[in-house]
Amino acid sequence: MTRPRLRKNTGLPPYVYKNKWHYFYRPYLGMENGKRVFGKDIVLCPLNSSRGEVWTAFNEMEAGAKSNTLCYLVSQFKKSMDFTQKKPRTQQDYSGDLERIINTRTASGQSFGSFDARTIKTHTVQRYVEERSRTAGVRANREKAALSSCLGWAARNGYIPSNPCIGVKGIKETPRDRYVTDEEYQALYDAAPSNLKVAMELAYLCRMRKIETVELKWQAVDDTHVLVKRKKGSKTQLVERGERLNKALDLAKSLRKNVVCHNVLLNNRGLALTGSAITTAWGKAFKKAFPQGMEKPFTFHDLKAKGVSDFQGDKQAATGDYSPRMVRTYDRQIETIAATR
Repeated sequence: MTRPRLRKNTGLPPYVYKNKWHYFYRPYLGMENGKRVFGKDIVLCPLNSSRGEVWTAFNEMEAGAKSNTLCYLVSQFKKSMDFTQKKPRTQQDYSGDLERIINTRTASGQSFGSFDARTIKTHTVQRYVEERSRTAGVRANREKAALSSCLGWAARNGYIPSNPCIGVKGIKETPRDRYVTDEEYQALYDAAPSNLKVAMELAYLCRMRKIETVELKWQAVDDTHVLVKRKKGSKTQLVERGERLNKALDLAKSLRKNVVCHNVLLNNRGLALTGSAITTAWGKAFKKAFPQGMEKPFTFHDLKAKGVSDFQGDKQAATGDYSPRMVRTYDRQIETIAATR
């Protein structure tokens, strides 16, 4: 039960008190370890002010504080064209990252979202990235990118003087170099259910990301090609059908059983297979194929890298990426080169 206010504070705004000199506001930050936590006192007006003047000062303080907090800027950023014109997956990732940031508690117990965004400095963000990396690793870099996008928008629109994320050093990331051998691929394929078998073959033969496999529809498949609509700015491509790809598509057709869904990949109920369902099936098949585990396991996305690595021809064309750097990311075969003499 909430404790009643003292008589001298009756009629004042919530969390507003008075001392010998002035009326002040003490922000309530929530419970921590069973105790109420408060922020730093904020002076509102002199002690000789009327109750009406106290309420006016309180309302002005609240309005000003709300329009300057990081939490408020995040809410406005999500309504902006900068955010809404991003791809749905990016919006989802940014929303999760920004939500995590604004709910993070500092050493004083204050949430990061309650900070006046104008006071956030580069070293503040740097400290957050370094602390976050201790538990989340390189995820801290993704959160920094989301925050930078938000504060960059805020700076361009006059909410804050500049973007404090500029100059922040991210956590060093080591590119994946895991190459899936033919034997490893076959072992997992043999242990996989039929719909995962199809997904694996699409990822390998067409060099597709997981999201691209689950979104593939039969309208994109004709007698000679598969139209692959690649994500992340990569080129849409027509991949020629060969004997092995034909077998995978025939298996997918055999699993349909008079269903209406137009997706190539379906679950056992005849509905579109989701990315999370692939992840779950992958984990079960992996344990079945490799019961002893392995020192360096591989992921579903590594199948695209295997497809690029095994491709005989222009590997940049195989990836669908515009950047040669991405080719180096996906080509994981050890290069054989002649000696100098």
